[in-house]
Amino acid sequence: PRTRGEPGEEDPRLTMLTHAKAYCPRTRGEPEEEDPRLAMLQLDAAAFEARVRALEAGRPSVYDICRATILLERQGSYKFVLEDLHCVLPKVAAESVEALLEAAGVPGAFTVRREIINFKKVLLLLFQAGRSDERALAQLLTFFHCDLLAANRASATSLSVEQARYVEIATASAKFGGALRAVHDARDQTKAICLMPRHPHTPRLVRLQPG
Repeated sequence: PRTRGEPGEEDPRLTMLTHAKAYCPRTRGEPEEEDPRLAMLQLDAAAFEARVRALEAGRPSVYDICRATILLERQGSYKFVLEDLHCVLPKVAAESVEALLEAAGVPGAFTVRREIINFKKVLLLLFQAGRSDERALAQLLTFFHCDLLAANRASATSLSVEQARYVEIATASAKFGGALRAVHDARDQTKAICLMPRHPHTPRLVRLQPG
């Protein structure tokens, strides 16, 4: 309750309704033709849901999405969100919600998701190419293998040409193998991110749990 003369807090839906009605000018004497979706802004939650279900006739409703059905819905693109907004809400109201989503970084999140998917594919190609080079290095190690026990390993100058060459290939092979394992781990991590559950109540993978 508020005292007489005290300013009240206006329902944001009424503000949207006022803006939406003022959005489409009409000539003098012309009967007003309102967007039928304007009535959506005056409905309570139950009536709003019923209206959305009526608009979605012939396809599953967003109100029925659960863990079992989330993967059957369209996903992966911000345009699907905008299509649903403009299907249900009048233009000005939908644009207002769209501005809020942009301010919250929702479009950017979809872009990052797409880039992570592409990055995962790049890492897979790098790993597959690296496996071929790793096998080539292993073949070189076998071909140029020589006995190092006869050399004084405390002094590099005591190595023969063959021994020095073998040590060089072995060192390169070890470093390359470590780098390849890092690429593999990065690919696994990005894949885990791409496989994050779409439904908010589905737990994440253990490796993505905080802490």
